[in-house]
Amino acid sequence: MFSVKASGSPKITAGKSCRERTIEDSLRDLEIFLRARKARKDTADENTVQTLSGSSDSGYSALLSEPASFQSTFTDNSLIQSAGTDINNESKGQFSPSDVALTNKIPTFKIPNLSRFFVIKSCRSEHIQISTKNGVWSSTELGNRRLSQAYCQREPGSRIFLLFSVNGSGCFCGLAEMTSNLRDAKANFWMDKKRFQKVFSVRWLIVRNVPNRQVRHYLNPMNDMKSVTQSRDTQELPLEVGRSIVKIFGELPEPLSL
Repeated sequence: MFSVKASGSPKITAGKSCRERTIEDSLRDLEIFLRARKARKDTADENTVQTLSGSSDSGYSALLSEPASFQSTFTDNSLIQSAGTDINNESKGQFSPSDVALTNKIPTFKIPNLSRFFVIKSCRSEHIQISTKNGVWSSTELGNRRLSQAYCQREPGSRIFLLFSVNGSGCFCGLAEMTSNLRDAKANFWMDKKRFQKVFSVRWLIVRNVPNRQVRHYLNPMNDMKSVTQSRDTQELPLEVGRSIVKIFGELPEPLSL
C-alpha cells in the first residue's frame, strides 16, 4: 500500500478510486438493480404465460368475440369489442413465450413480436365513443404522420396497437389495433371537422378503465424514463411495456366504464 499526496491535489490511495461516489452514481446503481430485478420478474411471468396459453405455436389461440354492434356508452359488461374483419384472416406472425395470453374474463389473444404500441390521448370522451361505433380514429397532423409511418413500415405479421386515454381522466380506457393507413374522411365523425380531415381504421379489442395508479410504475425509455402516465399523444412505448399494460387490463377483477 502506498499513497501519493501533492499540494492542492486529492489524496490517491492504491486500490481506491480517486473520485468520490455521488448521489447520481447511487441512483444509477439503483436503476441498474431495479432493471435487473424487473427482468427476472418478466422472465418468471413469461414462463407463467407459456403455461397458461398451453401452446407456443404461431397464430392466435382464440378468436376475439364480435358483438353485433357497439354500445353508445361503456356501461355494459362487454370487455372485448371487435370491428372489421376476423383477425385470423390476416397474416400471422411468429410468437414467443412472452406473447400475452389473457385468461381473466378476456378471451385469449396474442401480441406478435415486432408489434408496436402507441399511447393515444383524446381530448374528449365522446370521441372514444364515436370511434368504437364507427371503427375509425384520427390524431393531430403530426400524430397521424407518425402512426401512418409506423403502419407502413410495420414488419410482416406484426401489428400496431393503440392504448387510449382521455385527457384528465386519470386512466387508460381501452386498447385498439390500427388496421389501415390514413384516408380522407367521407363522413363528419368529429366535432372539429377542420382539425380531423383524415381518418384510419381501428379494431377495438378492449374497452375498460385501468387507473393510472395501476401502471404509473412503468417507465418509458423512449420518453426520458418518464412514467407511461405522462405520455403525450402518439408517444411510442416499448413492446414489453405495452404487453405488461395489456396484462393489467385482464387482471382487474371487474369491468369498469368510462
